[in-house]
Amino acid sequence: MDNFSTPVKYSVKRPRSPVSIPPSPFLKRLGYGTGVAVYKLERSPQANQIRSPWAIKKIIKQHVNNGELKKRLYDEAEVLRRLNNPHIVGFRGLIKNIKNENCLAMENCTVSLGDMIEKRRENELSAFPAKNIMKVAVDIAEALNYLHTEVFLLHCDIKSYNILINGDFDTCKLCDFGVTLPLTANGEVDYSKIGKDVDYLGTRLWSPPEVFKYPPIVTTKADIYSYGLVLWEMLALQPPCLDVLNETDCSLDEFDENDSSIGRRPDLPDIDFDASYKYVLEIFHCCTETDYYTRPSALDLTISIPEMIKEIDTVNIA
Repeated sequence: MDNFSTPVKYSVKRPRSPVSIPPSPFLKRLGYGTGVAVYKLERSPQANQIRSPWAIKKIIKQHVNNGELKKRLYDEAEVLRRLNNPHIVGFRGLIKNIKNENCLAMENCTVSLGDMIEKRRENELSAFPAKNIMKVAVDIAEALNYLHTEVFLLHCDIKSYNILINGDFDTCKLCDFGVTLPLTANGEVDYSKIGKDVDYLGTRLWSPPEVFKYPPIVTTKADIYSYGLVLWEMLALQPPCLDVLNETDCSLDEFDENDSSIGRRPDLPDIDFDASYKYVLEIFHCCTETDYYTRPSALDLTISIPEMIKEIDTVNIA
C-alpha cells in the first residue's frame, strides 16, 4: 500500500548511540501482526543511568524479503516520527539489527488492551469496570482528535490490540500506524496525495459498513466506528463477530467480508449492566451508528467524555 504521494523519506531520526538488537529468540515477544512481530528490548544502563526498555517491531524471518512489508515499516516510522501526543506510542528510531535488517524502535508500554481482554476472558471474569472503559474512551478520543484535526491522518486500524495500557489504566496509547491514510481538512481521505486506487486496509471485523460499499466512503468516522467496537470488546470480552468466526472455523484474515455480520453493530452481551455503565453504552451506540454522518467526531468525544466522567465521580462521592 502506498500511504504517501512521494517516496518514503529515509532521513528518519535514529538513536544517538548504536543499539545492538539480539536475535529474536533472546527477546521477549510482546505481540505480532501480519508479517511482523513486536519484541521487548531491555537496554543496558549507560553512564550509571537506568534506561527504559524499548518495543522493537521487525519483519519476521519468513517475510524478510517482502518489499511491501519493508515499505510499510518505513512508512510507519515516518508517520510515527512526526507524531507527538501523550496518547500515541512514542517513536525512538529506525534502527538495524545484527543482520542489517531495519527495525522500528518505540516506547515500551505495559500490555495491549487486546491481551488484557483475552486474559480476563480466560479467567472467566465479566466486563471491565466502567471506569476502566471510560479511561480508554477518553484517552483514545484524545489521540484520534490529534490525528484527525492536527496532523490530518486516519488511523484505519483501531482495535484493542492496537491500544497499549500503562499501569492500571494510568495511560492508554494508540499504536500501529502502518496503514494510515492522509486526510483533508474536511475529514475525508485525501486521494490527491495517494491516488484513487489505494484501499482502506483496516482489520475487517472492526471496519465500518461504509468502507464495504462501492465506491467505499472513507472519512474520520471510520476510526470512530472502530473505536466504538473497542468499547464493546471491553464489555463482551471478545472481538466483534467472534461467534461467527467460531461457527465458520476461519481466522480474521480468512473471514468473508461479504458476510452480513461485517459492518453491523454487534449485540450487547447478555449482562445486566448497572448504572455505572450508562455512558459507556451511550458512547458505544452513538459511535457505531450505521449512518456515519450521525457518529460523533473525536473532538465531540474529547469534550463530552470528561464531563461524563466528572458526573460519575460526583455521584460516587455523594
